[in-house]
Amino acid sequence: MDNINYLITNLFIQIKPSNSYKPSFVWNYFGRLYKKPNEAIDLEKFYCKICFDKFKSEEPGTVFSSVQKKIAVYSATSFTGNMKSHLLAIHRISEPQQTKTTNQHILSMFSRDHHSQKASQLKQQLGHQLTLMCCRDLLPFSIVDNEGMDIFLAI
Repeated sequence: MDNINYLITNLFIQIKPSNSYKPSFVWNYFGRLYKKPNEAIDLEKFYCKICFDKFKSEEPGTVFSSVQKKIAVYSATSFTGNMKSHLLAIHRISEPQQTKTTNQHILSMFSRDHHSQKASQLKQQLGHQLTLMCCRDLLPFSIVDNEGMDIFLAI
């Protein structure tokens, strides 16, 4: 790869849609390094467009080699999990569908369908969920003695 002497302003990350059936959301943020639209500089790696654009705007006259180690770069054979970890840890970006599913699950836990469930069934489900929460998060069971739990005891 002969991109050492290129100014960062003369380069860009091109993101191309994936041909796969259900592509990962990471491909909205990672792409290949180009000098011109049809002139790829590095086909062996994927670069984080967010990191790249940050340095391009902060240090426009800089030679690419001086910021190359500060930009997240992954081999073309890397798994998307590594890229997801980078997006979450560095840029606080998570998978949109995962967040949506989690939000729906939380809302469904707090919504009540009085026609299909009795109060005793709701208490049993709540007890089960609280037990799981304590076990997963290694919390003491005494947390249910706190003032906030009075809301659930009124069920």
